[in-house]
Amino acid sequence: MPYDIFAGWGEQAAYGTAVARAQFARVYDGSAVTHKHPGDPHTYLGRADPETIHYGLEYGEWTLEPVPVYDGIGKLFKHALGSVTDAGAGPYTHTHSLADSLPANGLSIELHKGLDPAGAESKLITGGKINEFAFEASVGEELKIRFGGIGQKATIVAKTASPTYPDYDNDIVKVSQISVQIDGATTNVTGISVSLNNNLRTDRGFLGSQYIAEPTRAGNREITGQVDKEWEDATLYNKFLSGATATLLITCTGSGSNKLTIRCNEIVFLGDVDEELTQSEKIGQTLPFVARHDATYGALQIVETNGTATT
Repeated sequence: MPYDIFAGWGEQAAYGTAVARAQFARVYDGSAVTHKHPGDPHTYLGRADPETIHYGLEYGEWTLEPVPVYDGIGKLFKHALGSVTDAGAGPYTHTHSLADSLPANGLSIELHKGLDPAGAESKLITGGKINEFAFEASVGEELKIRFGGIGQKATIVAKTASPTYPDYDNDIVKVSQISVQIDGATTNVTGISVSLNNNLRTDRGFLGSQYIAEPTRAGNREITGQVDKEWEDATLYNKFLSGATATLLITCTGSGSNKLTIRCNEIVFLGDVDEELTQSEKIGQTLPFVARHDATYGALQIVETNGTATT
């Protein structure tokens, strides 16, 4: 039973109202659902031991690390960035752009791990909002795309019967299919990562409900990343010294028309820049960066090209 592990998600018509899951995926270790049920004893005077409990707002936390595919996780990109435009006539392009607000309706997210008894086999997040997104690729390792967030509540439900999965034989995104361009020129890198933090609140609520209300932002959005490469010249290091911007384009090219691009059109190298001094003939270099707003592409843009008409 524990080997029948999968995740599914569906876009809700209204926040907090669960819907059937429409897209499904196999997942990696680390995918999880946590039910947050905070509370503290009332500590009134005159008693050595607490008698009653004051309960805080309940909510759910979740992490989802699906097998990365060209066609089948677009709804998650939409809810991570906030906006999507579908175009084309086969192949189709789906342009995910940053919006000031995330979709208000949220997601219903199911994680199944064969719970017992029958009829209570899955954990379900209702009102799921994506707080964090990460794209991480390194030489010799599987590509990882991770989504994490919060939701109004976490419950136990019957699993979705007979889920259908992406075409893993043809649609998995592999590190061997990735090219990286910096300032328009293809650059040899040993690793690349891009992370988005939407900075959502978990303390928003209203009287009369034990659950959090729709999460909104607590502050600015943060988009950061890291380029790992061998030292070839001082060009990027000089950009770090001067604070000059660079463009970053990550392109994943699969079979047929399958394609995935991640663009940060204005990055600034900030933080601790490491050059690893070893006996090796090549010196490794780590360049952390922050992405800032670009008038054409925003701070982050993700474009999928595949055979599905709508996200």
